[in-house]
Amino acid sequence: MESTFFLGLAMAVTIAVAAGTCGAVKRRRLDRFVRHHLLDITLENGPHVLTYLGRTRRWRAAALAAGFCVHFALTIPQGRYSLTFQLPFAAWYLGVMLAEVRMLRWRGTPLPLRPHDCLSWPAVVMSVGAVAGALVTLVAPWGPSARAAAVLTLASVALQFAIARQPAPEAAEDVLAAHVATRTRSLLVLAAGGPIFLIAAGSLRFPPGASDPGVNVDLMGLLFAALVWSAWYVATRPRSSLSLIATLPR
Repeated sequence: MESTFFLGLAMAVTIAVAAGTCGAVKRRRLDRFVRHHLLDITLENGPHVLTYLGRTRRWRAAALAAGFCVHFALTIPQGRYSLTFQLPFAAWYLGVMLAEVRMLRWRGTPLPLRPHDCLSWPAVVMSVGAVAGALVTLVAPWGPSARAAAVLTLASVALQFAIARQPAPEAAEDVLAAHVATRTRSLLVLAAGGPIFLIAAGSLRFPPGASDPGVNVDLMGLLFAALVWSAWYVATRPRSSLSLIATLPR
């Protein structure tokens, strides 16, 4: 009975997450983005913002759904019915990175921005903490999953510098503000999620360790969910795009 219930729950969770890859960007999501970045949407910059929100959501939702699928495929055959967050979050963060790599602009004059120009101080602290944790992990006698997580964490920091300095189009101020707003959101998500990804991916074991059969409550997963919420809170408190533009040389 419990296996049937959990299989149904697993399918429902995966389908619900995968549904995030379909459909247009909802108005409330656009309104949240505008409110967080103090951005005015115009006919000129609206398409860029909508394209960014749509692409990032598809990559992140698809990666998250893949993480749930892998988790269920590894645990259900062993008679273990638990819902943990480490593998799905690690997959989601890889989806974040892949989306940003796909959207990088390479041609043109780079903007004189650095990641910390666009980040709030809590996000800077989390990014520095991710680098420190990754370096410690590389020299510590830990397993291959931890070392792979450390390498990918450092790669995400390098990606943050590439995002900050990528060229922007020579356009009106509202279009430039939209480009700065989208890269600021990307930097905040990568910086805030970096240390959480290091913990999540570094703690993975393949195959998963043995545990009691049946339905298990993952207390560490609940603590991990609280850390994810704190990262989300940091990632949704960015600076105004117009204030960043004012710092750029004319």
